[in-house]
Amino acid sequence: MSETQVEHQTLPIIGHQAATAFFSRVLSHDQLSHAYLITGPQHIGKTTLATQFAQALLCGKNPACGMCIPCRQFIQGIHPDVSWVNREQSEATDALKKNISIEQIRQLQSRAYLSSFGGTYKVIIITEAHTLSLEAANALLKTLEEPTAKTVLLLLATHEKLLPATVVSRCQLIRLQPVADQHIYEQLMARGIERKKARQAAAASYGLPGRAITLATDVDVATALRQQVRDFITFVQQDLPGRFAFATSFTADVDREGVITQLRLWKALLRDIALIQHGSMSYLAHQFASHELEQLAGRYQAAQLYTLIERLQQAEADVAANVTPRLVLEQMALHF
Repeated sequence: MSETQVEHQTLPIIGHQAATAFFSRVLSHDQLSHAYLITGPQHIGKTTLATQFAQALLCGKNPACGMCIPCRQFIQGIHPDVSWVNREQSEATDALKKNISIEQIRQLQSRAYLSSFGGTYKVIIITEAHTLSLEAANALLKTLEEPTAKTVLLLLATHEKLLPATVVSRCQLIRLQPVADQHIYEQLMARGIERKKARQAAAASYGLPGRAITLATDVDVATALRQQVRDFITFVQQDLPGRFAFATSFTADVDREGVITQLRLWKALLRDIALIQHGSMSYLAHQFASHELEQLAGRYQAAQLYTLIERLQQAEADVAANVTPRLVLEQMALHF
């Protein structure tokens, strides 16, 4: 099994009070399901939620104590009853493979039938479950239909529509929603992030706590965001053939999740332009690009902006539902 044994220091989760309360009730009343599907965009907190729940389950205390042997093993990534299933790296290119393979799921099934080393629960966490190959998903279905005792599966995916309905129907579904900017800002401040940087990162996070943390702490990511904003401005100012060329080149270089992130960025930038038109400069998510966005504000009527934002919302849903990303971007290119 492609198992990533890495340290999992469970920091407090940002937002998602309903989901954390749900898992707390599950643990308190010992009402475990055999499988949970946690969905939401990249960086929203799926892995943090899953690790927090898994550690508490193995610890036997809620929240986990962080001091017992199971907790220390979990944090160090060496707990014998925890398995992580991730996309493997290609030996030829070192890039991640497109799918989680059926071989990985067969190894998972072999592991699931073993007794727990600690005499409690076995936990299997499948990251990017939306990348399961069709054969792998069908193989996983057998495990979901015939669960073994004291084995809990946690599937993490960007959207349930990217998984076969038969798999989704056999899991308890937990959908994570974007977190309020103010709450993210407060949590960044609590983690020692400087006030101005925390405010800017929260505003540009689109409600994704992991994105906010990365923007506030990783200079390269913040620099990349500035380049993406410049790319958007260039895209808008190009003629139709230029926009089509961008759609082709961009979708050749990034995966489906990267396209969704780009669409979300475009939506936020159009919102910024709408705010500029209304004289609400202080509410911009991308204050660093206010001058360039102000120059674009005269390009669109308010009604056009709202229509574009709605189209981007639909485009995001289409990409999440497995429509070809290049075709989605080309369709959007027609409307800018």
